[in-house]
Amino acid sequence: MSYAKYITHLNLEYDNDELKDEVEDLNFQPFNLYTKGYNESEDAAWWIARIRENRSMYPLIDGIYNLLEADVIAIHRQYANTRINTHIDPNSVCCVNIILSGHTGPVLFEDYGKIYYKCALLNSQHWHSVPSYDEERLLVKFAYFKKPYEEVLTNLTNKGLIPKARLNEINRT
Repeated sequence: MSYAKYITHLNLEYDNDELKDEVEDLNFQPFNLYTKGYNESEDAAWWIARIRENRSMYPLIDGIYNLLEADVIAIHRQYANTRINTHIDPNSVCCVNIILSGHTGPVLFEDYGKIYYKCALLNSQHWHSVPSYDEERLLVKFAYFKKPYEEVLTNLTNKGLIPKARLNEINRT
């Protein structure tokens, strides 16, 4: 079975170390997926920082944001040996995630299984989780609030970030 309806790997060029440098000093706060807000718990698994203003202070992230034409930028940190329970993303229809961590575990789609990636478009309206892993997971998320996965996929294909053959495969599933 193809994982095309869940995730599509992107051919996006970026300097991982420079992206990581841009997010290191952000103020991360514990995040609760279920209340769609910040969590008071200091032992939360999922921490978030958002870049809403002054995007020019983060030139690499801003450039990718403009290229992808996303709605919002969020940086997520999942600490080692924690897991993110099964969920559908509460605020986004789909997203492009760039994992900045060196080694990282997979995303686990309930109807498919484990998928490993570094930079991909995810259909976040399918039930998924992030299993516990022995290293921290740090990622930049470019989220889309209203554009469906298939529309974003077509746009990214037209920009040369996804081979057209892959789009044809996805349209058959």
